[in-house]
Amino acid sequence: MTERAVLLDLDGLLIDTERMVLAAFEAAAAEVGYEIPTSLFFSLIGRTARDSEALLHAAFPDEAAVRHFREATQRHYERDVAQNGIQLMAGVEELLTFLDDADLRFACATSSGSERAWHKLEQAGIAHRFRILVGGDEVRAGKPSPDIFVEAAARLKTDPSRCIVLEDSLNGLAAASAAGSVPIMVPDRIEPDVVAHRLAYAIVEDLHAARSVISALIR
Repeated sequence: MTERAVLLDLDGLLIDTERMVLAAFEAAAAEVGYEIPTSLFFSLIGRTARDSEALLHAAFPDEAAVRHFREATQRHYERDVAQNGIQLMAGVEELLTFLDDADLRFACATSSGSERAWHKLEQAGIAHRFRILVGGDEVRAGKPSPDIFVEAAARLKTDPSRCIVLEDSLNGLAAASAAGSVPIMVPDRIEPDVVAHRLAYAIVEDLHAARSVISALIR
């Protein structure tokens, strides 16, 4: 039987960036002068850049408006990062130490592009803790398709069914479930709904609680 492994989402799970992106999203919306529902932001969480682009095009009148909004969002986000840095979510360091001590292989599996994801990990000070990262630009289909988790499991030389997945988004939960993995939800910006409760093996308050669930699963 292949060994257990743990797959970790990035934004909103390891690093506290979803809050920053939402603030940038709202500032950019005000700047471009369009009425953009916050629900659009939540629909983008957990999706790759190319999938997000399609949703943005459906919400804006033309390519120029999409480009203006995207550039404004990035500018506001980068200003926030420059001023405040990227903070870790509660319990990250303890979780990674627990995984190391338990000899559990783990990888970051994120919808962000791989180069950008590594940069975020470096900004947050934890890139050295990871050997493997799979970005949304490295697979054919992004979350909620299972490709990212299937690829991460392959790189860890294990089966997706032997992987425990920690996610904060509904798209991530759906992807983990489709991969046959064990999804644990650690909510950030998105409140768990009926679908989340159906898909998740457990829904926990933070990564400290997630660590306890993982510990019970690997006994």
